[in-house]
Amino acid sequence: MNSKSFKKKGSSRITQREFMMLSILVLAIELFIIVQYIVTPIYDEYRAVKESNDAREVINNSLKIDYENLDKYNADLNTALNDAATIKAAIPSYVSQEEVLILLDKFSTESLTNVSLIGFIEPLVIAADTLTTPENGATPAQTNAIPLSDVVDTQVPLVINQTISVGFDGEYNEIIGFLKALEANERRIYVDQISLSSADGGILNGSMNLSFISYVDKGNFEQFLMETIPFDGKLNPFAPYTGLGEGTPVAATPVYDPNIYILINSYLDNAQKVIMGKYPDAQSEINYNQNSEANVKLIFTGDATNFNYSMSLGNSTKRSTQSVKIENGAIRVKIVSLDRRDSKDLVGIQLNIDNQTSVPVEVQILFDDATKPRVKIGTLSNNVTIK
Repeated sequence: MNSKSFKKKGSSRITQREFMMLSILVLAIELFIIVQYIVTPIYDEYRAVKESNDAREVINNSLKIDYENLDKYNADLNTALNDAATIKAAIPSYVSQEEVLILLDKFSTESLTNVSLIGFIEPLVIAADTLTTPENGATPAQTNAIPLSDVVDTQVPLVINQTISVGFDGEYNEIIGFLKALEANERRIYVDQISLSSADGGILNGSMNLSFISYVDKGNFEQFLMETIPFDGKLNPFAPYTGLGEGTPVAATPVYDPNIYILINSYLDNAQKVIMGKYPDAQSEINYNQNSEANVKLIFTGDATNFNYSMSLGNSTKRSTQSVKIENGAIRVKIVSLDRRDSKDLVGIQLNIDNQTSVPVEVQILFDDATKPRVKIGTLSNNVTIK
């Protein structure tokens, strides 16, 4: 066999063209790997970071704008809160008889109108979605109204109408002042009905029905909070007194009922202007019903154990029919007065006491007018003290 011919047949060398193609293929594979596993992840990460940064920049710009408008937002918030507080004060989320009594007392005091009767009618409840809009300031229509005690589903918005019947009397200007006080009050109050009739002395008697409107959203009933006058007593009557059990025990101050009582009303009250009697015997009362000063004369006789009395009020006199036991060594007279309503209020008394017993007479005067007292002290004889 020809050896030269054999070597040519078994040769495995590639051509230059094949080498170049193979090199290009390897390069392409390397580029694919680089792009697929290195460049692409880095680019995706870059794009995600850029999108995140762009979103944050939008948020930052929005926050910057909000920050620049912060004062305006706070002002708008305060305005909204004030508006909400005004609406809530006008139409609160509670039904309170205490509120009604406090407001009527305030209106009566400011206008000098005498409120003689207050009657509460069971509140009516109206579902807010069935409430018709009133016209010309009229009372909201009571469509599908039911008593508050019959409400089953309190988880819906409710409009509650508490109707109050009020009896009153006073002069024309005083009643006008009462109605103006109703109108000017921030609490929303409607006058449903009103009637007036004339009486002696230029006085008008009248009655009216008032509607106190409340709004409760989904059962969120609130409590009416009263501003009470500060006092030195205890909030809890069962709590011990300060110092109880520590050192010297605190002794309770004894309270005694009066033997004789005198009640002084204003000239506008329908009741008697001055009432005097032996406590607690209502049959012993004598009265004085004039807008003027009445003369009061009390005479006590007896010993250290029992006493008898004679009491005179104006032209009326009454004497004890049996002796009265003396408690704790004193005879007690309690006088309860009121501030004068105005310059025309002349009701008052001149107090004279003749004590012919061996025990002191203690007179306690409560709530008298500080500027022009209704109680004037006349002649006091033999151990009489005024507290």
